[in-house]
Amino acid sequence: MDELEFVKTQLESHVGKGNTISAGEIEKMLGYPVEGSHVKGRDLVKRCAEKYRIPVGGNINGYYIINTESELNEYTTNLKSRAQKTLERGDLMKKFYEERKK
Repeated sequence: MDELEFVKTQLESHVGKGNTISAGEIEKMLGYPVEGSHVKGRDLVKRCAEKYRIPVGGNINGYYIINTESELNEYTTNLKSRAQKTLERGDLMKKFYEERKK
C-alpha cells in the first residue's frame, strides 16, 4: 500500500467534523518525524483528496471526510473567510510599504 492509499484508508475512518485525524497523527503512523507545521502530513492529505476525489474538510483538530451539506457549507465559508483575510493583509502591507516610500 502506498502512502496515498494509506491516507485514504485513514480518512475513511474519520467521517464527519467531530471525528478528525491530524496531520501529525498521519505523519507518525507513516514513520515521519512529527515536526512543527506538519507540512508532509498536510501535503499527503491534499494529494489524497485530489487523487481519490474525496471531500476532505479540516479544522483546528484535524481532517475529516465531509459528510453533510452543513459541514461542506461551514468548511467552504471558513476557507473563503481565511482567503479574504489574507487578501486584506496583503493590501495592508502594500499600503504600509507605499507609506514608507513617501
